[in-house]
Amino acid sequence: KKGPGHITIKGMEEDGSLIIKIEDDGAGMDEEKLKQITDQFKHRDDTAGYGMINVHERIALTFGEPYGLTVESRKGAGTAVTIRLPILAKGGTSLA
Repeated sequence: KKGPGHITIKGMEEDGSLIIKIEDDGAGMDEEKLKQITDQFKHRDDTAGYGMINVHERIALTFGEPYGLTVESRKGAGTAVTIRLPILAKGGTSLA
């Protein structure tokens, strides 16, 4: 969107997971663009950017399927990226 915008970062614990949510109040995406991005998490498209896909894959490979990134967006209302990670005890074992 044109003009100044805001980014909000929130962290919380939920069912033994650390949830980090990054939201903006930008232009957002239409449903088609959002579907393209979320489909890339499931079926890597090497013509697409690597940033979020790479982060999602590394988290999912390290900790398992329930963990990784999710993206929500509405045209004209902004975008939110949520990162779900396990909360680990000292020594790297999951508390969940």
